[in-house]
Amino acid sequence: MGPRRLALGERHTGTIGGAFTRMFITESPLKQDRLSLTITKERFRGKTDVVVCSYLPGDDQGTQIDHFTIDKGLGNKGKAWLNEYDGLEGRIVSVFLNGKSVAKSMKYTLWADTSPAPDQGGNRTSSAGSSAPTGNAGGGQAAGSSHSTGKASGSADAGAGALPDGGRLAGVKPNLNPEVAERIGKMGNQGAGQTGGDLAARMAGRWDTQHGELRLKQVGDFVVGDYADRGVLLGRAKGSCVAGIFTNGARNGVFRFSMTGDDRFEGQWAWHGQRPNMSWNGQRVGPAPDAFRNFTRGDRSIRSMANQREVFDGIYDSNHGRVALWARDLVLIGDYADKGMLVGMWDGNSFVGRFTNGGRTGWFDLAFLSKTGSFRDGQWGWVDSGQGGDWNLTEVHDAAGPADLAIPMPRCR
Repeated sequence: MGPRRLALGERHTGTIGGAFTRMFITESPLKQDRLSLTITKERFRGKTDVVVCSYLPGDDQGTQIDHFTIDKGLGNKGKAWLNEYDGLEGRIVSVFLNGKSVAKSMKYTLWADTSPAPDQGGNRTSSAGSSAPTGNAGGGQAAGSSHSTGKASGSADAGAGALPDGGRLAGVKPNLNPEVAERIGKMGNQGAGQTGGDLAARMAGRWDTQHGELRLKQVGDFVVGDYADRGVLLGRAKGSCVAGIFTNGARNGVFRFSMTGDDRFEGQWAWHGQRPNMSWNGQRVGPAPDAFRNFTRGDRSIRSMANQREVFDGIYDSNHGRVALWARDLVLIGDYADKGMLVGMWDGNSFVGRFTNGGRTGWFDLAFLSKTGSFRDGQWGWVDSGQGGDWNLTEVHDAAGPADLAIPMPRCR
């Protein structure tokens, strides 16, 4: 059976029999950033795997954003699994239901919308940050606060806790049949305007600006780069602009860039905590570079190259709070606790780069085994002082994507 239309705001009811599967897919890219998904086990004893993926229009190589299991038996009949996902504007979303009981079935109700399903309660989990590097005068540590992971999950009649399968993303992605792949390939960005990936691709390049040469590379919906000899940038393309965070020595700020033609952009910037209102305009002077020099603590350049390996992706517990990491093209993008962003590049042994914490900026060096993605050791320090320490990561989910990143970026106007 081919894919079914995932209509927003409508209840979809059916039965997964035995080891059969069913896929639902949105008929066009989402116009909103957030999607709420509710799956209720209505009847019967069957066990079902649920995989949720997102796709850029025209690209059938999706990103898994969730995977959980609804266990067999009658003990969970009537339960509803509530999930909420961010960062989906301009993306196509699929929900794949895979029956896992040979002789048993499960009747389900599926609801998807930009707001929760009516008459559904539910507990939503969040991850609490622990001690994290802080920007106080003494250079000590302050307790982190409760922080949403960007994807909340729970059972409508169970206490807050892990996903039904223990919360571990298994890295399983449904194999798209030719009909689904063709549909995504032809879908385009119907009714959603320019996709984030399209705008990020247009922003990639070398730019002459009043604040020095700006060098930008596209990584999915993000742009990553550096400027002059002052700092690095991480921005996300949404709607009509690229908005994000830049570093400048020990300080950091926010920016917004909007294209005014193929080779010009107009933008604004401000220091952390302020509204962007100072000019930052650019004229294209060349294509996107493959080497950047402001990510290391010295003046050594690091090169980026096409690399779609997912072994570094994951959500981690650390001695400085929850950390979510996503790596493509040897570029690492992440967040930690409710503090700020991480952006780095692979130097052959480690991801090295910058993190932000309020208005302060620090450096990090996170070493991984390149073949397996297993964490080895890590260090951090403030850019403006010798203070720093270890940064130890323990993986709790072996997959993560842009939807798992909760980076406090400014909005487009």
